[in-house]
Amino acid sequence: MHLANHNTQSKRTGFSLIEVMLALFIVGSVLTSIFLLQQRITDSVTSYATSWQSIILMKKRMEQAVFDRAKEGLYGPASKKSKETVGTPPVTITYELKKPQKSSPLEKFPSIMIESLRAQWDEWYGKREEKMISFLYKPEQKKS
Repeated sequence: MHLANHNTQSKRTGFSLIEVMLALFIVGSVLTSIFLLQQRITDSVTSYATSWQSIILMKKRMEQAVFDRAKEGLYGPASKKSKETVGTPPVTITYELKKPQKSSPLEKFPSIMIESLRAQWDEWYGKREEKMISFLYKPEQKKS
C-alpha cells in the first residue's frame, strides 16, 4: 500500500499545455493591442504632418500671389484662377481671385476681392481638403 500511495503523489515539474496556451493568449492579446495603438498613432501623425504641409504650401502660394500682383501692378486682372500639384505626397492647390457673388453682403463693397486657396490630397481613408480665404482691397481704377 505504501507503494501505490507514492505513485499518486509524484511531484510534477513544468507547465501543462493549457497553462502554456493561456500564457501565449494573454501575451498575444497585449502585443496586438500595443501594435494597433502604435499604428493609430503613426497614422495620426502622418495625417497631421500632411495637413500641416498643405497649409504651408498654401501659405507659400498666397505669398507668391502677392508677388505676382506686385509685378502686374495694383490694377492687374479682375479675376484669376490657377491649379498646381506640388509636394510629396502630391497636394493639388487651387488658387482663385474673384469678386464676391451677387448674393453676398460683400457685393456692396466693389473694391473687395476674395482670394481663396484650396488644398486637396489623398490619404489611405479618403480625400482630405484644407481651405484658406483672404480678403483683398483692390481700389477701383480711376478713369482718366
